Order: sequence, then structure tokens, then C-alpha cells
Amino acid sequence: MSDKQLSVNTVFKWSPREDSWENVNPASKLVRNLNLHTGMTQDDIAKELEQRATILQWMLDNDFGEINQVGMVMNAFYSNPERMRKAAEKNADPKEALGE
Repeated sequence: MSDKQLSVNTVFKWSPREDSWENVNPASKLVRNLNLHTGMTQDDIAKELEQRATILQWMLDNDFGEINQVGMVMNAFYSNPERMRKAAEKNADPKEALGE
């Protein structure tokens, strides 16, 4: 914001031809803030996001998206992230992975 004028920082742009999102401007401020507060590098952040996306896709593939189910996975992830990552990679039954 300068001179009371808002500026837009376009991070992603939809590409109808490829039917996908294009990263046009990496979220460098987010990366800097995460690095400052966690010490994670840009590669560490990318790896972590990829692992979390794997867990979300696993939940989606297993129709495990009710609010309580999502909460249980989040709780289990923050308690033992490696266990949830392994369960997602092996495509284990989410209920079994959560010990239900």
C-alpha cells in the first residue's frame, strides 16, 4: 500500500488451457516469515507442504472429510506427524491409522 492505494500481489493465475493454476509470483513474504520464526528453508517448507498435501489427498481418497474426522487427523498429525505421513503413504485405512 502506497499513497493510500492498494496494490495486488498476484500469486497464482488460472490457466484455462491447461486447466490448472500457475504460480506466477512465489509467496516470498510467507517463506521469509516462516524462515524467521521456524528456521525452515524454502526447500524445507516445500517438502512439508508436499507431505501435508499427501495426507489431505489420502483423506480425500478415503472419503474421510467429515469435520470430526478432519479434527481427529489434525490432532493425530500434531501429536505424531510421522505416523500420519506413513499411514498416508501406505494408503492405510484412516480409521485404523487413528486407532478406531
